Amino acid sequence: MPSRVLVVDAGPAMLNLLRLCLTLEGFDAVFCDEASAAERVAESFPLVIVDRHTALDGLPPTCRLVLQHERARRGLTLLLVSEGDRTAALDLLHDGVDAFIVKPVGMRELIARVRALMRRSIISTAPDAIHSAPSLDGRPLWAGGLEIDLARRHVQLRGTTIPLTEQEFQLLHFLATHSGRVFSRQALLDAVWGAGTHVTLRSVDALIKRLRHRLGREPHGRDYVQTVRGVGYRFVDVTHLSLTNH
Repeated sequence: MPSRVLVVDAGPAMLNLLRLCLTLEGFDAVFCDEASAAERVAESFPLVIVDRHTALDGLPPTCRLVLQHERARRGLTLLLVSEGDRTAALDLLHDGVDAFIVKPVGMRELIARVRALMRRSIISTAPDAIHSAPSLDGRPLWAGGLEIDLARRHVQLRGTTIPLTEQEFQLLHFLATHSGRVFSRQALLDAVWGAGTHVTLRSVDALIKRLRHRLGREPHGRDYVQTVRGVGYRFVDVTHLSLTNH
């Protein structure tokens, strides 16, 4: 069965392009306006595309409701904005939007962005992803005194709340749900943010450094977030730690 994509509030200029691109990629596209978007909140889509063909001033409440729901279910979101809304769209990367595209956009770029986001969706929900199951039902991940709560976007270390930015949280959650697996900086960039999200390889290094500083070491004296020299980064192998539902 084709993967389903929800398209919210597509304007006339984007409607035909989106329909053509998504059909070529083999998706079952569902189109709705902003007023009826809330009716789709109970459904699950691996990708939600929101086309803002009016001035961007945050996201409409019903759109935000849909995006928050899909985010909790590990769905991904793509925002289409005008050139004048680039700065506002950057701010929304911290509010649940995974990527954005500045219009006008060509078919080739649009397809590339959709493919990149869908690769992220496949990676994050792959059945062989190590210890990924605990996060799929909304319950927290636990690892050696560290609690990562996807539903609440909340991290605690031995009972103390660890304040993280949205990007830091996304990176930590991805690494923790693939504990022991090593990812290059480029792989993390593609898997966590996708193409064109204005995050650089150096930004990944900076985020890793901040995470390591904030989390410190687990009970066995190892860093939670580890560097594998010449290869990339990984979350501590939890074979001998607890990474289960409590």
